[in-house]
Amino acid sequence: MRAGRVLVVGGTGYYGQKVMDALGRAGFDVTSAARSGADVRVDLRDASTFAAFRDYAAIVNASDSVRARPDDALRFALAEGLLWVEMGADPALTERALSLSVAPARGTVVLGAGIFPGLSTALAVGLAGADAESVELGIRLSPLSGAGRGNCALMTHTLALPSVRYDAGERVTGRTVGPRAVMPFYGDEPQTAAEMALPDADLIARATKAPTVRARFALQPGFLLHNFRALAWLADRLGTLRGGLLAVSYVMLWALRSVLLRRVSSPVDLSVVVQSPSGTRRRLVRVPHGTAGTALALAAFVRELLPRRLPTGVVVAGQLVSADALIGAMRAIHGSDACVLSDPA
Repeated sequence: MRAGRVLVVGGTGYYGQKVMDALGRAGFDVTSAARSGADVRVDLRDASTFAAFRDYAAIVNASDSVRARPDDALRFALAEGLLWVEMGADPALTERALSLSVAPARGTVVLGAGIFPGLSTALAVGLAGADAESVELGIRLSPLSGAGRGNCALMTHTLALPSVRYDAGERVTGRTVGPRAVMPFYGDEPQTAAEMALPDADLIARATKAPTVRARFALQPGFLLHNFRALAWLADRLGTLRGGLLAVSYVMLWALRSVLLRRVSSPVDLSVVVQSPSGTRRRLVRVPHGTAGTALALAAFVRELLPRRLPTGVVVAGQLVSADALIGAMRAIHGSDACVLSDPA
């Protein structure tokens, strides 16, 4: 019986364990999967292990998508009529997955099922409506908090990727840390944020069809953005030696976030500003505990998606589940309204 059974790929990792817990609190029968040490053996680089996916109503990917690409598993899910829920924030994976084609597609791959992307995209879709001329997303967090190896690899990976924006409906890439602008954040705290390689830009453009899309990133404390910008500048100029800098950066991030600050939590702030012929609309949201909130948002997405008849192919999570429905589900699972703070202005 597949009903209510959820398999979490990477379920033994830093985020995976929190996802397992959140899905369990949401009432699902949860099983962990990994190359070793899990309930079920799955190796995303070995297609012979994918048969295990058929026993579950949903497969959630909480693994390191930078170092273990899930592309073949996504194709398997589409061909086999399965539901694959991708919570990763790897912009390169998002770009590849949005152009993924399996004919005929019998299954569904849901992209961006977390806080960012996820709640961020749902907020943008809801606020954009049918008349948005531009959509601006701001994401603010502190890297001085706990994270797993996969998240550290993703931050390092981002140093080698161009920023992404949409102008007149066209995808445009630029420097790793692109143009900056002051964005409003929860509690009316404006802060400078910069365009970067964020998967939300592609997901919002796909879901809203807005001609102009910006996705910007801000760090707390603010001076860390300048440090990140300097590191990206150096990586860009090292050429063939860039790999060494990225490797050192990963080790330093891992030591800081996965060891020294492993148990430290910090909030994630999301802001969406939409320009339309009828004026400016905005919504500001805070998730007080970012890591736990990401797992909670994933569980809320699964709770909302499983009872539905879903379209086949590759779809955007924030287009299927509204922000209000997602926040409601997060609060229901968590048992408190305090897990998400919303400031519509």
